[in-house]
Amino acid sequence: MTTVIEPPEQVVTDKERPAVRTRRRPLSPVFIVSAVLGGLWLLWEALKRIALARGWIDSPPPWLKRFGLQCSQLVSVLLLGVPRPLGYWVSDRFGDYFHHRNVHLRANVEDNLRHVFGADVSDARMRGATQRVFRMQARNGFDLLRVPRVSLKRLDRQTRVDGDWTAVDNVLTEGRGVILVTAHYGAFDIMGQYIAHRGYDAWLLVGRTTSRFVHDAVTYMRQSRGWHIEQVEEPNSVRHMLKALKDGKLLGMVVDRDWTGNGVPVTFFGAQTTLPNGHIRMALATNAEIFTIMTPRLPGDRYGFTIRHVPLQRTGNREAAVTENMRRILANIETTIAIDPGQWVLFRRVWHDTDDI
Repeated sequence: MTTVIEPPEQVVTDKERPAVRTRRRPLSPVFIVSAVLGGLWLLWEALKRIALARGWIDSPPPWLKRFGLQCSQLVSVLLLGVPRPLGYWVSDRFGDYFHHRNVHLRANVEDNLRHVFGADVSDARMRGATQRVFRMQARNGFDLLRVPRVSLKRLDRQTRVDGDWTAVDNVLTEGRGVILVTAHYGAFDIMGQYIAHRGYDAWLLVGRTTSRFVHDAVTYMRQSRGWHIEQVEEPNSVRHMLKALKDGKLLGMVVDRDWTGNGVPVTFFGAQTTLPNGHIRMALATNAEIFTIMTPRLPGDRYGFTIRHVPLQRTGNREAAVTENMRRILANIETTIAIDPGQWVLFRRVWHDTDDI
């Protein structure tokens, strides 16, 4: 009988065992962008709490202003490499969060939209449009942070113009001023840069609606591509605007809310409220022309730019002319808002039948 002798089992030590490389999965771009934006938001919340505790909200020290501007520049560089579809997707998630979290602003938005839809609007439609407002505003924030570095030539290719700039150019060629009036609708901040890209010597009259720290950062980004910014709170701001119009410049104004409380009674979406009419008085005083511009967001992450000339009534009683011209301007604005009310990104109440919450 033959005996089979098995060879002894060889023991392989850890040193002799070949190393097995584990392939790590790359981090998802969604995770990276969400982490960056989430970290920035946490930093902002921390700074806001410190500013509130030390009374810096309306009077920040110089070093804090410089820090805010430097942060704006850094964020602009970081977000420039983020594809817009990805940035908008993450922005929508932030918009959903703030829609759920901020009951007061949500109530203000619902009140504005109810005047647009009518009292018989369904709850489902109201909820969808309100949530869309918060998403659109989050997208505006993403766009605004990229303004100082965004390619204006690419922006031009992404924009579909409805209307003709020829009338604007003809007025400016005659040496007369042009006033562009708009609303807080769609991509109004990024489209402001589209105007500057066309080479106009453009001025923007704005009012401060938030803390000085945030306002200064937003102003820096808005004027980074050529706009001249005037604060409506400054004593000589209106005088500067009148001079610019007399010199044949272009002036931009947002006219869908009475921020200063000095507006005049008007009918807006069938209800009484007050809105500013300074743009009409300046146009009549300087022989300037008024155009309404609206900037809806379009499918495929594209931008719309609707421009309409408003023929002004200049004869007869001055107050009657102002009232009629206001009606013509608001009719253009109402038409665009009614197409997609979910893009009307206004978080203060426009009508005074109920107060802001």
